[in-house]
Amino acid sequence: MSTSSKELKRMARANLTGRYQIPMFAFILATLITTATDMILTSVIPAYPSTFFTVVIYVFQFAILLLGIFFTFGQILIHLCMIRNFPFSVNQLFFGFQRRPERVFVVGLVLAIVQCVASAPLFYGQTLAANKLVGTGLLSLTSMDILELSKIYCFYGLLTWILQLIVQLIFQFPLYLLLDYPDENPMKCLSRGIALMNGHRLRLLYLILSFIGLDILEVLSFGIGALWIEPYKMQTYALFYSDVVYNRSVG
Repeated sequence: MSTSSKELKRMARANLTGRYQIPMFAFILATLITTATDMILTSVIPAYPSTFFTVVIYVFQFAILLLGIFFTFGQILIHLCMIRNFPFSVNQLFFGFQRRPERVFVVGLVLAIVQCVASAPLFYGQTLAANKLVGTGLLSLTSMDILELSKIYCFYGLLTWILQLIVQLIFQFPLYLLLDYPDENPMKCLSRGIALMNGHRLRLLYLILSFIGLDILEVLSFGIGALWIEPYKMQTYALFYSDVVYNRSVG
């Protein structure tokens, strides 16, 4: 019988009690590395980049997204080890770079492409807003202009959130399966992970939506709350994976 979302979250809190330091530090380290890389890239972007420079920027941003997936892979390992009472350490954050990184790269490449497609509406909305700002001028904006810009960001932001939610409901498990099946073909792990979600997408959707209150708190705390919230969410998702695998064969 499947474990309820409430019970999974209770188990996650219990697993993290007294052991928060390592998953929290791993999250901080991963965030600092990807954020610092992105800030370095942003600092060299000219005010009016050429077409070639714009393409280079997008390539580097895609690489940063892929880097983040490698770190997510390492954090998943930490959380699975916590669940299974195996030794775990911050060094596992870099596991994806150390053992057969090509497997993580293949799956990560697919995930990064899908995430970019899902984020396309937000990029389009930002472009529309930027063009309006250029045409009107920041100091010349009226209340109607500000309202229109708000509508653009809300509409395309909501559309992007829905698409990213759909992506998560489809591609939640491949990185977990890469860890549990180290000799499996990465594309097989990808397709197996998609199949494994059959019959469990509504459960995952409910679990994701149950975190909305914490997500809002994370924003209101200017990201400080993420130090506790993100490890908690990752531990819960790892427990969800373990629950699904326990109740259904992936072979």
